[in-house]
Order: sequence, then C-alpha cells, then structure tokens
Amino acid sequence: MHLADVSQHLLDPAAARIESAGLGRQIASVRHASATDLSYLGEGCCDVVLLLGPVYHLITPDERHLAIAEAARILRPAASCLLRGSTG
Repeated sequence: MHLADVSQHLLDPAAARIESAGLGRQIASVRHASATDLSYLGEGCCDVVLLLGPVYHLITPDERHLAIAEAARILRPAASCLLRGSTG
C-alpha cells in the first residue's frame, strides 16, 4: 500500500489509522506528494488506485487529466481505479 497526499495533515492520521488497525506492514510508502506526480512509483505497480480528492480539488482540467493519467500509469493491467468527484 502506498499513501500519497498533498496534505501532511491528512496523511499522518491516515497512516496512523492503518497502523492501529494492525496493517502497518502493508504500508510500502507514505509520501507527501501530488496525484499529478507519482513518478516515485513504477509503472503497473498497483492493483487498485483511489483518487478521493484530486478530481475535484485540482483546479484546471489539465491537472485533473494529469492525475488520472498518473493513476492509469501506475495501475497493473485489468486493475481498478476508484475516482470520487464533487457532488455539489
């Protein structure tokens, strides 16, 4: 499991919750990073990608497309991506 978020304020508690659930060994990396640049992760290294903010927090369509492209790049073939957009 790789955790990435531009908010250290959200990233630290997320990692702590995973640790407290006894799943700390599943965490491969915790990175203060943008969904638009996941270059530290190799192509096809993930079975699932969750984009739970970038689709509506990123301001420009280009940034949104870049985040989705990065998600596609790190997904293994036939893997899944869950995107959460704004409901408002």
